[in-house]
This record gives sequence, C-alpha cells and structure tokens, in this order.
Amino acid sequence: MTTISREGPPGCMLIGQDKLPKLPVPDLGQSLQKYIDAMTPLVDHDQLQKTKKIVTEFGKTGGGGEFLQEKLKERARSEENWLSDWWMKYNYQADRRRRRISPGEAERACKKRGKLVIGLVDEVQLPSRQEEKENFSRRS
Repeated sequence: MTTISREGPPGCMLIGQDKLPKLPVPDLGQSLQKYIDAMTPLVDHDQLQKTKKIVTEFGKTGGGGEFLQEKLKERARSEENWLSDWWMKYNYQADRRRRRISPGEAERACKKRGKLVIGLVDEVQLPSRQEEKENFSRRS
C-alpha cells in the first residue's frame, strides 16, 4: 500500500489534505447508467441490448453489483481514500509498454473509435453558416 505523507515544508502539495472531505463511493445505479451511455456509440444495436441485459442483471438487488458496491463502501470506511492505491498502481505504476495487435483487432478498434466520433458528432449541434456569419458580424 502506498503511504502518502501529510508532513512537509509550506507549499507542499498534500498539506491540508486531511481537511478535505473523503472521496465518496459513486452510486451503483448512476455508474451503470454512465457505462451504458458510454457504450451506446461504440456497439451495434444487438450488442447494446446484450450489454443492457448484463448490466441490469449485475445491478439487481442481491446481484454482483450490490456485493461489489458494499465491498467498495467497506474499503471507503477503512481507507483514507478508497481509490488512491488503485489509481497509483494502474495509472502510474502499471506496465505501459505497447503490445502487438493483430490486423483484426486494429480494424475492430478503428471501427469502435469511428462509432464514438459519429456518436459525438450527432450529439453536438454545430452552428449553421448563417449563424457563423451573424456571430462574426456581431464581433466586428
């Protein structure tokens, strides 16, 4: 486990950390909905329906999600920050070397990223040419 020092010279990054509220454990239902929202532009309709079914089962009362959520809450009660050790391990200390992927994997990854971009573009309302001209003339 990583130990983070709260002692140090004035101006040290973590001084005052103990005065901040503890990091809350996110609500399971909201996390599952965010996952579905994130997956929507990446998968086709059939895959999305399968994913929704799995997520619904996972989130049911007495399901795996409830069990894991309770484990996170226990960790939050016993640790100063329930996420920091995992964050350090997987975001900073993990092996980041690239691995070789097959052409099929590369093609699937590109298709998923394309769907993501298309999904984002569909969500964003771009101004029309007329609106651009009006905005430009107002600035002049």
